[in-house]
Amino acid sequence: MERENTIRQVGINDILDASERINAGITYTDKDIIVIEHLEDMTERGSVKLSKDMIMIIACLEGKMQVNLNAKLYTLHPYEVLICKPNIILYDHENRTSFRGNAVCLSTRILQSLLHYGSDIWNRFFQFNQNPVICIGEESLQLFSLYSEIMRLRLKFPQPPYHKEVMTTFMRAIIYELLADLDHNTIETTPTSMKQGDILFKKFIEILANSEIKQRNLSHYADRLFVTSKYLSTVSKKVSGRTAMDWINEYVTDDIQHFLTHTDKSIKEISEYLEFTNISFFGKYVKAHLGCSPKEFRKQLGYKK
Repeated sequence: MERENTIRQVGINDILDASERINAGITYTDKDIIVIEHLEDMTERGSVKLSKDMIMIIACLEGKMQVNLNAKLYTLHPYEVLICKPNIILYDHENRTSFRGNAVCLSTRILQSLLHYGSDIWNRFFQFNQNPVICIGEESLQLFSLYSEIMRLRLKFPQPPYHKEVMTTFMRAIIYELLADLDHNTIETTPTSMKQGDILFKKFIEILANSEIKQRNLSHYADRLFVTSKYLSTVSKKVSGRTAMDWINEYVTDDIQHFLTHTDKSIKEISEYLEFTNISFFGKYVKAHLGCSPKEFRKQLGYKK
């Protein structure tokens, strides 16, 4: 119990705030993505719990590193990647034999946005429940190193228009490469090896992700899954650290951003397509979840029509 008292919760903003203090080489940062090189140089140690909105990917380049995830010990070797999902507890372990490695921290929001058309993202991440360590091989590691080098080179020059879009495109490529390695090296998790709560949450995300128009009422999904709204939200919170409504709003907001950014539909057309009762309510919803009106959001993108 004494060990639990030393656990700190860490999210994207915490790492950004501590960037000058931890001494690791942070190649790129924004509010959704952090690329860390020379993870071995981090001076801050201690047990941490990843926030509900962050995923951390650690790649071992040389040596080995022992990590304790949720009280289970894993050893990371060269050409292996460790996937740390939201809410996971990472206990500090001093056994870092000549370890050299890099890490990427991603907000769950940007992960969903990067793979907008990939409806099975969270289903894939269930495969890491049994073993969060995957072997990516020497060739894949070289590819990741090249992507990192290109990102580093891009940052040396003045930031062009669409700078973040350029960087997130590189990140999207890295994630797809990782998913390709996952397909090649792992066997898909079957329902018999999953807990009932995991199965229910997996089905909920499948329905939500595969719906062209996301219904914004929780009862719609609960009815389709033959459970109560309260039970579905409780299970979602337990499995993912977020309520079912949090997930619904995130997927709806992601669709809104997609239509505002990548289509020429008018705001009224988007509102009607996504089945909002009226444009006024649509504007209030966007303001609540994106921090600005639909018009202001497009203005920030330099949208002209």
